[in-house]
Amino acid sequence: MSNRGTEETYETQIGRAVKASNELVNNFHRDGVDRGCIATFNNTMIIRQNFTENETLIHRSLDGLVDVADGGTRLYDSMVGVIRTFHRYGNRTRPWVLVVVTDGDDNDSILSYNRCIGEVSRLFTNDTSNFLFVLGVGDNVDSRKMEEV
Repeated sequence: MSNRGTEETYETQIGRAVKASNELVNNFHRDGVDRGCIATFNNTMIIRQNFTENETLIHRSLDGLVDVADGGTRLYDSMVGVIRTFHRYGNRTRPWVLVVVTDGDDNDSILSYNRCIGEVSRLFTNDTSNFLFVLGVGDNVDSRKMEEV
């Protein structure tokens, strides 16, 4: 059962993140060609959907996230963790796009902001075929923090 399209599902901050992520998949993913992976982060980073070319599986994984928000936010640790997952399981011969949907808040990471940015640059954005997009969701998005990331 899909939650896509039910407006009351999207009233929470995580719901808005799910809605924005579903729209990104609808607009950019080429079923059977591109591979997507869904990861969440709060106190830990969890891979919710391993890399797949199947758009339906990606949407199903996203739709299952509306009740997941809990605990602190390890934004910096998780960004680096996802990039390391790309290195282990991604197809390194193709361009990578990392989309982080967040309110920009990090209140639980072990990595500092500067260490995170250094790792993201070294492992990901240093390669000109890789792209990082950070999308802010929620009522209190700190645009300064979003720009920094």
